[in-house]
Amino acid sequence: MVRKHLLLPIFIGVLALSSLSLGAQSIPEAERAALVAIYKATGGTNWHDPYRWDLSKDASTWQGVTIKEGHVTELFLEDAGLVGNFPGKELLSLPHLSGLLLGNNGLTGPIPSEIGKVKTLTQLRLGNNKFTGEVPDLSQLVLLEFLFINDLAVSGSLPDITKMPDLLIADFSNCQFSGSLPMEIGNCSKMLSFDVTHNKLSGEVPRSFTRCIALMDLSLQDNEFSGAIPDLSGATHLGEKNEFIFGRCYFNDNQFTGPFPEWAIRHASLSRFTCQNNKLEGEFPQDLSGMVRLEVLYAGNNKFTGTMPAILPSKIEELDLSYNKLTGPIPNYSEALALSSLFLQGNELSGKVPPFYKKVKGFANLNVMLNRFSFADFADWKKYATSRDVIFRVGLQRAYQENKKVELAAGDKLQLDATYQGKGLVGNCKYQWYRTDNLEPIKGATSPILTVEHVSEAEAFKHVCFITTDYFGDWKEYDLREVATMPSGIYDVWVDGKSLANGEVSSALQGSCCIFPTEVTTGSVSLSAPEVVESFWLFDTKGVRIKAQREGLDRGIDLSGIACGNYLAMLLLKDGSWVKQLITLR
Repeated sequence: MVRKHLLLPIFIGVLALSSLSLGAQSIPEAERAALVAIYKATGGTNWHDPYRWDLSKDASTWQGVTIKEGHVTELFLEDAGLVGNFPGKELLSLPHLSGLLLGNNGLTGPIPSEIGKVKTLTQLRLGNNKFTGEVPDLSQLVLLEFLFINDLAVSGSLPDITKMPDLLIADFSNCQFSGSLPMEIGNCSKMLSFDVTHNKLSGEVPRSFTRCIALMDLSLQDNEFSGAIPDLSGATHLGEKNEFIFGRCYFNDNQFTGPFPEWAIRHASLSRFTCQNNKLEGEFPQDLSGMVRLEVLYAGNNKFTGTMPAILPSKIEELDLSYNKLTGPIPNYSEALALSSLFLQGNELSGKVPPFYKKVKGFANLNVMLNRFSFADFADWKKYATSRDVIFRVGLQRAYQENKKVELAAGDKLQLDATYQGKGLVGNCKYQWYRTDNLEPIKGATSPILTVEHVSEAEAFKHVCFITTDYFGDWKEYDLREVATMPSGIYDVWVDGKSLANGEVSSALQGSCCIFPTEVTTGSVSLSAPEVVESFWLFDTKGVRIKAQREGLDRGIDLSGIACGNYLAMLLLKDGSWVKQLITLR
């Protein structure tokens, strides 16, 4: 799924221009001495060109130093090659400093506490350094308009921004902040963008957020927030974009509960709304047409029930409702002319799928794996599926039979019947039996009926039969799990009271599971419901099994040491159903 996209290219460019020399202006000796001390303490002689200063010349010639009316007003030293501990006490000798921009360097140690005493600051950018420890008290910086403390190893509480009434942009993303959001965050009523992506923040989102009426961009994703998604109906500009702001409304990867937020259904400015990987429940809304500017909606991996929305916004491009509990058919979305991607895997959908792709000309991605569809439900999609310009994933569907436990004595005849009884087969369908320990095909077992004349303990394992078809194109270049596949239920074979399998099959077990994150940078992945998982497999793009794991799934799955790239991860759940996800190791 969704990450940080806040970009400020024009803003940065303007600042870069303002940092050029404004002519030969002398500054007080105390200010010059402070700049020299900063230069020397942070490895100035090794700074990147053109930032290396000639200390024999006037300070007005030094790149990144802005001087106005004889005083230093700005240090623009982003991506300049600064290293070591920044000498914060020197900042107290710059009484007119309004801009301190130190992002994208190699500064280490704690953030200097003196920064919180430079009351003249309106811009503070410290992101993408190697600062550690807790952020000092910044509550005296009441003039701040731009605050960037992002992509750092800092921890502790989030800085108190409630006394910064002019704050426009606050970025605390990709740090290790914990605790809750400031209760009076609504005091920042002028705030345009607020980003706390990927931290450890928790608790409910303060109701005072409703007073942030200018808010255009909000990202609370990848934290531990709980309670209901906050009512932001008062933020009438939320979702709007400009040259600085992306226009997000991201609540994904938290622990939010309750229904899909009703205010969002009526919000006319939202363009990108995400709430996937939470604990939301209740019937999913049927009419989304009120979200007139909506382009992207991700609501997967929740507990939504009911049927698919009947009416989509006309501008929507991507809709993700995967891994919920939706039932019924897929509506005819031929009026959603901008729709390009529809992710519906991991639900209980069924029925004939209308060929809306014929009218939605830009439609290019459909994923309906792990539902209740049969091959015949997609008979009208053959032309679409065989196009190499689109992604069509029927993949594994849910089992078409109940799970069964088979008990025999050694030497008995084993006979398992996986014959499909419905009318859902089309094209050239093939049966193939597998054992679930390695997903390798059983040689010669290509009949719907698997027979072993004299069973032994070697067959005391779980078996499954896959039905595949080439009706939707020549899939030889793909792994078996990528083709249109319908699995039987699991046959749990016991011989003389023994089984080589891990655990018993429970056909009554409810629930599903997903793997997260799907873009892996930490070297490991977790399972949302490990208690329902029997085993995990990882395959490369050629179908070669890279890793398998049965034990310790609740502690996560270590993928360190595996080369970067795209992989296919598969879970066999204890109820006999399958979960398949594509993951990327970076």
